[in-house]
Amino acid sequence: VLLSEPGGLLEKLILSGSRQILVEVEDPVASLLLQKISSFRQFSDDHDVLTWFFLSPTKRQVIEAYHPVSEHRIYFSKYEYGSNTSGSTVEVLVKVPDYSVGLVPSAVLPSPKISPGEKIVAMYTWKPNTDLQALSVSSLYNLGGLHLKVVTIRGAPFMNVHFENNDDNQRKQKNLRSCQQPTNYTGFLKDILDIMAQHLNFTYELYVVCDGAYGGEVNGTWTGIVGEVYYGRAHLGLANLANTEPRQQVVAFATTATSYGGAG
Repeated sequence: VLLSEPGGLLEKLILSGSRQILVEVEDPVASLLLQKISSFRQFSDDHDVLTWFFLSPTKRQVIEAYHPVSEHRIYFSKYEYGSNTSGSTVEVLVKVPDYSVGLVPSAVLPSPKISPGEKIVAMYTWKPNTDLQALSVSSLYNLGGLHLKVVTIRGAPFMNVHFENNDDNQRKQKNLRSCQQPTNYTGFLKDILDIMAQHLNFTYELYVVCDGAYGGEVNGTWTGIVGEVYYGRAHLGLANLANTEPRQQVVAFATTATSYGGAG
């Protein structure tokens, strides 16, 4: 698609059944199209992902105009379509999402704010007549120091909780919870959380769910860890938690499961 103006391009392409689109464009048309793509969220009943590949001599519009959304996968390159680039390597770029946007409960970036959403990173390299070569994508999943709330439940060997012999009321007040909170955690899932925090660049507050439940629907209300996440009191639930169909309707589960027989 060679663009001179965006017009109703997005809707036309969707109606035509297109799912992979190559665009050669310059500013200001690029910015207008990118803004429209960002705002066009649900474009089909089956929720297919629309893949765009922008060929543009500049990268500035990437930062200013595009806000990543799940329905669109957008790649950028400074490669000029039709030019003689035989033997030269081209970087294929993506924009890092601002992971703080839309989080419930809200989470703030440390000061001074260095938002991941202000960055673009190289995800692949490419040469004409060759396949894409994947690069390390660790920078794509940098959460920029976000502070997350993580809810858990006692259950060895996944999560062990430890208490010190000091004033319980002070501990409750400090943690702003309605039940006594541990002063230390150990276990398999705690180790995984620490590794994730290091590699994805986030900090966290870990707390035990006060009703002692993994999570079920009781009289229309979700309890336990599932309830804490569903009602926006925690960002993550960390436990040997069974991935059941009713729970899938209200919270998202990790693709890689850590539960095993006897999961709660």
